[in-house]
Amino acid sequence: MHVGANYLLLVDNLLDLSHVAVLHIKTIGSAEDTNPDLDWERGPNWVRGTRIGRNLSPSARQKAEGVDFNCDQVKIMDFTPPANVVIDILSTETGFKFGEGGRLNNRLFVLDSMTPETERSCHYFFGLCRNYKIDNAQMTAFMHKAVVTAFLEDKDMLEAEQKIIDLNPDAPQIDVMGDTGGLQARRIVERLIAEENRPGSNRAAAE
Repeated sequence: MHVGANYLLLVDNLLDLSHVAVLHIKTIGSAEDTNPDLDWERGPNWVRGTRIGRNLSPSARQKAEGVDFNCDQVKIMDFTPPANVVIDILSTETGFKFGEGGRLNNRLFVLDSMTPETERSCHYFFGLCRNYKIDNAQMTAFMHKAVVTAFLEDKDMLEAEQKIIDLNPDAPQIDVMGDTGGLQARRIVERLIAEENRPGSNRAAAE
């Protein structure tokens, strides 16, 4: 998917899933998913966020799959530079741990990689894996459509965000709690770019 926004805006988006309850309310979001438990870890070249939402009403996608009861959802977001985010989503019936009973034990992996095109555009590559009905071609087609529809919602929002940024590129940035993951990821990318541009580095020597 071509997106008219800087690639790091997509990283920000994938590491701040608070937008799902609003932007994706008609597709993959649950209205109650606004007060999760959220923890962050960081290593030299990785960032991991664990987001736990409880007693969530089923999203439109889940309802289409026949889920008519509330769910707990664990989302584990793993960032590795320069712009790769894997989101591991574990969905269970409310009150049950994954794999320990209940009517729902679904697991999805969303694989995201962004390649910069310009300062204001990028190519967004993504894939989706699941642990249920894996040989069901109809389910695969349904999931593909659901994911593309949701990511087109992201595309519209991110391109509008880029346009706003371009109105005043020097405007001060105001960060909130939801920006924690994206800020940590950006710091890693900035450090690596600085290291590559340091005199004597392979990149600097090539240039």
